[in-house]
Amino acid sequence: MSDEPVFTPLEDPTVTPAAAGDSVEKPAKGLKSPKERWKAKKKPQLGNKKSGRKWGRKKKVIIGVSAVAVLAIAGFGIPAVMGLGAPKYDPTAVYRGDVTTVVREDVTKTISMTGTLKSAKTMTLFSSLNSKVQALNVKAGDRVNQGQLLAQLDSSEANSQLASQQAQLNESRVTQQNSIDEAAQNYQNAKSALDQGMNQEIRGAQTSLREAETEYVKSSRAYEQMKQERDNRTLQALLEQENALRSAYQEVENAKMEAGRAGAAVSEANLQRDIAIIERNSAAADLDLAKKELSRLKANNTPLDPTDREKLIEKTKQRIAELEAQVATLDQNVDDGSKGARSAWSQQAQANISVGHANENLGMARRQFQAALRQIDNQIAEAGEAVAKAQGALSDAKISLEYAKIHAAQEVSSNLRALRAAQASAGSGMAEGQSAIQKLRADISSAHVTSPMSGIVTSVTAKVGATPEGALMTVEDDQNMVIETQIKESGVSKLSVGNQVTFTTPATGDKEFTGVVSFISPAALDQTATQPSQGGEQGGGGNASVMFPVQITVTGDLQGLRLGSTAKVKAIVAGEKNALTVPKGALVDAMIPLDDNDKDSQSVAAPAPGDMSGPEVSREDGPKSVLVIDNPDSEKPKVREVQVEVLVEGNGMAAIKGKGIKEGTTVLDNAMNYVGLAGDTGHYVDTPPVMEGTVE
Repeated sequence: MSDEPVFTPLEDPTVTPAAAGDSVEKPAKGLKSPKERWKAKKKPQLGNKKSGRKWGRKKKVIIGVSAVAVLAIAGFGIPAVMGLGAPKYDPTAVYRGDVTTVVREDVTKTISMTGTLKSAKTMTLFSSLNSKVQALNVKAGDRVNQGQLLAQLDSSEANSQLASQQAQLNESRVTQQNSIDEAAQNYQNAKSALDQGMNQEIRGAQTSLREAETEYVKSSRAYEQMKQERDNRTLQALLEQENALRSAYQEVENAKMEAGRAGAAVSEANLQRDIAIIERNSAAADLDLAKKELSRLKANNTPLDPTDREKLIEKTKQRIAELEAQVATLDQNVDDGSKGARSAWSQQAQANISVGHANENLGMARRQFQAALRQIDNQIAEAGEAVAKAQGALSDAKISLEYAKIHAAQEVSSNLRALRAAQASAGSGMAEGQSAIQKLRADISSAHVTSPMSGIVTSVTAKVGATPEGALMTVEDDQNMVIETQIKESGVSKLSVGNQVTFTTPATGDKEFTGVVSFISPAALDQTATQPSQGGEQGGGGNASVMFPVQITVTGDLQGLRLGSTAKVKAIVAGEKNALTVPKGALVDAMIPLDDNDKDSQSVAAPAPGDMSGPEVSREDGPKSVLVIDNPDSEKPKVREVQVEVLVEGNGMAAIKGKGIKEGTTVLDNAMNYVGLAGDTGHYVDTPPVMEGTVE
């Protein structure tokens, strides 16, 4: 094959071979055109068939790249443009300027933004002293150091107030201390008296309690002794009355015996009647005593435990019921005996006279006996009342003692509260005084307005001779800067906190500065309050007017940077260090040949005439390939396709990796011009070749 380029007329439907000149020759019969050769080529399938682009059978035309320039270089002039003497297309030509090699270098992908340089720390200075400004030592734009005196306010009135407040505080301190000392002494006295048992009220109550306990024991013993003697019938008065009653009974018996045998029935009836009466009266007396005992128990006048009292009441009630039934039965017996006696009385009147006298004596003896019983019962009741009274006095004494203890404790507590109240009052008064003094001191201190940091005075609102109504001035730290910018909705997902950035400013020319993304707002700006920014990434979808605030912290050299300057930022969002790189134009879609049935497949779009950089590609576009020259030093270079993985693209370069790809591997730039040569052998030329385009 000759090194001279072979030319063919432009395949334009509007130009016929005759119009191009009679000297134009058609391809020899049996030779295939470049388009037919590409279609007939059988290549192994590369990449994923689903994601790889298929090469369809479209009618192709030859498009001149920078046609006028090429024709001018070739010396053909205007006639060539018109199709006269146009160069023939050579599908095997390889332009030497498109031969490049794989190199190792850093590749970064960036997003561009525009922002404003601002201070990371801004301090607005105030003074709490409400007085006139005596002096201003700086103006807007001055550089100041930390601690430098910036302004002076009049503090003479505040100093006078401070002296007055201190004097009042000292006087109040003495008065309040005296109150505390007095309250403390009262508390200590009351507490000592309580702890040592010297409280007069408690001691009096303890004495009363001992006396009540003695009286209760004495009365209880007397009561129990009387009850025991009555139950045992050992009382002298009761014994005398019982003897008299027995004598009266004997007298009646003697009278009856003297009445004669004739009155035996009457005597017997009278005797039965009398016995019934005695038993009835005795039962009635026991019933009366039981009722009195019940009343006394219900009146709670006995020194018994409440549980024992309830049991005794219930037992007494049962006894009363038994006695009432017995009395009813005895009443019936008395009535029956009286009827018998009256019947016999009429028959034995004389005998009854004697018996009557005897019965009178007996009745008198009985009455005397009952009177003795009642007297003894009354004495026992009085003794029980004395016991109940002593018990009540004992309970009162115990209550009085407890009350005295409570009252003494309350007195101690009251004195303690008085002490704490005095201390609190003193503390509150002192705190208020100290607070007022501290405020005055702070106000006086704020009369000397110093810079809290080194930086630039960016504004001064205070005026000499005038009382400030707000801020005095503003100082900004120009050694710690940030860039406030915005990013479009399409680029916010690509940017992350920590991304490194470079930026320039109009004031510093081409000098690059560094920074790091420190904040990305999670919410977009209010669209009603903002205008679309000129910063942010172009394209990528999304609403172009939706902007997200971004803050960048400036790092490294600050020399020459000025607050408020415009910063043109490039944020590094992806990158590879020391990666194998090729020009982006060296990338093409992985080529998968089609069979005759894939006639409607989309063909590869050709770059626009004059654009030799190749199409924009990304890893989302599907599998990519490079065209490798295995023998770059040969005059007949052999081209083959190698599929690669694109790691990152940026600045016109692409970081790749693929089988057999290493540093120094020879590849073709503007690879779209040579896709038909993959798998074939070509030859070098010194002028750019024509390019294939596609039309529908």
